[in-house]
Amino acid sequence: MLNYAQFLLKKISSLDLNQESFSNSILCLTQVSLVKPVIMPTRRQFLTANRDFPIRPPWSIAEAEFTQYCSGCGACVLICPEKILRLGSGNFPEVDFNRGECLFCQSCVDSCLEAVFDTKQTQAWNIKATINQQCLHYHHSECRRCEEGCETFAIRFVPKVNQIALPQINWQDCNGCGACVRYCPTQAIHMKRMVT
Repeated sequence: MLNYAQFLLKKISSLDLNQESFSNSILCLTQVSLVKPVIMPTRRQFLTANRDFPIRPPWSIAEAEFTQYCSGCGACVLICPEKILRLGSGNFPEVDFNRGECLFCQSCVDSCLEAVFDTKQTQAWNIKATINQQCLHYHHSECRRCEEGCETFAIRFVPKVNQIALPQINWQDCNGCGACVRYCPTQAIHMKRMVT
């Protein structure tokens, strides 16, 4: 039976990496602590009922359990084909949609030895796109890059008489992939956890 370090070395050596990427992967592996850190929520995170916690990989369990059981090894970060995962606070994986979109390929799930994923969930996560007032359309400029990049057609621009069309997001169609984030030239799109 492989121990965790052997498992990660095997995963890293099976990847097609150049010398620099391989060295970075080994460096990440050597930084894995054998003692799991205990991360307590900040006062703000505690008072806002976990809404301010970072976005974890798809199919992640609840934040408190995730940070309890995740070893912070970084295997999911290394294996993600879109490279949207990064190690954040406490060495726990976080999604950075500025790097790209989630393909829901489950590579992160398959690479993890800990019980931090639940693929029986009906949705990968409850993350949706939101568009703020920085959108060019709110400043009377035409841009539809987010609509063009949305594969589920969740973003639409509703025409108005004598006005520029404003974006609307159909949250039922939005799967939270984050593809629209990197297309926005003004960073007006953010991915948010929806409170249920």
